[in-house]
Amino acid sequence: MNQSWIAWNGPYQDYINGLCASDPYLVQPDPKPLRCGISWETRLVNIRAIEFGNDQTDKLLVLPLQGPVSLAKHLTQNRKGGKPRRTAYVFENMNRDVATVLGDHFRMHPSLFTNYERTVTASSTSGGSCSVLTSGLALQQYLSMSPRSLVTLPSSLTKHAPLRCSETGRYVSLTRVNGKLDTVGTVKRKCFVWNKVSEDGWTSIVICDPVLSNVVTRNEADGRGHVFPVGQQPAEGPYVDFFASDIGITAKPGPPKTSIADDLCFYLANYSSLPGLTCETPDIVSLFLKKIVASLYMRHLDQLRKTIAQSQSPMRWTSDFAKLDLAAVEANWSDCQTLERRLQLHCLDLEGILVQLRLPLERPDPGEINSWQDVAADFQMLYHQYNHARSWVEKLNSSMTALTGIAGNRQAFREQQVSLEAAVRTRNITTLGLVFISLAYVATLFSMSGDYAPGGESFWLYLVISIPMMLVVLGVYQCMNYSRHRAET
Repeated sequence: MNQSWIAWNGPYQDYINGLCASDPYLVQPDPKPLRCGISWETRLVNIRAIEFGNDQTDKLLVLPLQGPVSLAKHLTQNRKGGKPRRTAYVFENMNRDVATVLGDHFRMHPSLFTNYERTVTASSTSGGSCSVLTSGLALQQYLSMSPRSLVTLPSSLTKHAPLRCSETGRYVSLTRVNGKLDTVGTVKRKCFVWNKVSEDGWTSIVICDPVLSNVVTRNEADGRGHVFPVGQQPAEGPYVDFFASDIGITAKPGPPKTSIADDLCFYLANYSSLPGLTCETPDIVSLFLKKIVASLYMRHLDQLRKTIAQSQSPMRWTSDFAKLDLAAVEANWSDCQTLERRLQLHCLDLEGILVQLRLPLERPDPGEINSWQDVAADFQMLYHQYNHARSWVEKLNSSMTALTGIAGNRQAFREQQVSLEAAVRTRNITTLGLVFISLAYVATLFSMSGDYAPGGESFWLYLVISIPMMLVVLGVYQCMNYSRHRAET
């Protein structure tokens, strides 16, 4: 019987083994992180428990938990005074020990862990595809989102591509603009939220990717890879805060904006008492998480628009393509193909979020937006904006193709002109050669030297014989050219 890789032997592992036939990925983990030395068993997990009070006036507690043992103890302890349990557990990364504790306690569907662990966007193997039907995605017991974070990479690291996050194995995408690699890269950051409501309160499980502090390169020799540090500050600034300007927030320090988990804990600790919010349900956790993810999508969209504009700039205000480098145009076209593919993947991710939220794939009506909490309008508009950016790139690709055709035709015309000039020069040289060959042939054939040479008494006789011969040869040459030209036309 096939054994799952998600948890250690125990009740939850037995539960997963019974489901292995329904999902091949419950048996086989993603092999790509293993090639870089990233194992499911040895991943480091940062755990924080956020305890909500009975009402908005109670103080919210953020407790760091040290490992799976501390987590198991916190899950089983009872609240003092019989108060309802309202706790959110925020995990940065995940491993086999923590998954075992969570699974034994909550018995959530194991696809929560398989979908988080996988690094590929979509794959098809002998075991099947990781995609699910729309109905299954809409009825999923948890919400999965995959925004992108911008990261500034040292220029020395671009030559070591492909790069991956040293903690999760997520691929770090590099961007090439006009043939040059940009130092601003993007990394996929997965975040999942699973909620459980019971008679004694509620529990929310949030699993996020940690901050990208190191990247690893694949090493075929020892299977570990080489680790390089990167900066932890967001590339080109963080996202803009998502609160409306009219809700009356007093001046407070902003969130760290270093990772999704850090920002979520900050917003819950400082803004969970805003008017219109309640801790009676775990929706408050999902709300802030969705707003953070939507803000990351918007920040990435700004970067994509900038990249598209830079790719389009060589074609703007240009009327003379005589000096256009065809190789540069082809490189720019290839860069736009990469942008188009990424935008297609982003649109698929946003489409998946809308399906999970059971929202229509249509543009929202701004007149119906009444609160900053309207997450539906945020994601619907993001889906529309990313599709618009994709259409922009598609049109840019078409323009690149047309420009390549224009440049190719111009280059072919220039080559044709050069070829015609060379043909004219060759014909002139041939004509001169025929003249001198005729003169030399007559002198040689009739041994006309001495008195027949220029200045001699009989030179006129040499001219009388050689000039008709030269005219005959030139006439035959012209007739041959004329016959060949008529045959070609």
